[in-house]
Amino acid sequence: MAESAPSELVDIIVPWMPPPAPPPYGWIAFGAGIALLVALGTGYFLWKRNRKRRAALTQLKQAKRALQRQKLEPRAAAFQAARALHHAYGKSTFGDNTQPWATFLSALDQARYAPYTPTAQEAAQLLEQARHWIRRAPC
Repeated sequence: MAESAPSELVDIIVPWMPPPAPPPYGWIAFGAGIALLVALGTGYFLWKRNRKRRAALTQLKQAKRALQRQKLEPRAAAFQAARALHHAYGKSTFGDNTQPWATFLSALDQARYAPYTPTAQEAAQLLEQARHWIRRAPC
């Protein structure tokens, strides 16, 4: 057998490499769908959690305006502040172990249940402190 000359090998055409397999679009779409569901679920959870705080802040703003217009008594404003705190936190509050929180609760109870009626200035200050505590939500 005669050996092939290099000139005979020149006319051989090398086949093209087959294209790579297409990416798994189904798995990519599935992963993107799961990521979208997680993002939407997290957003809904945060919206739901903060909805009560926003409503309580609106309630405090309305009470402050009514107090300024003298349509709300100062003692009633203190009760409005306590109601807003209860709506925002429910039973889970900051706890009595923090001194500023305990001082605020004591002043709020004093304004609500003392034999004397608090002044409008004291009630406005309590409303502002309640707003501060709601904005500084522990959760």
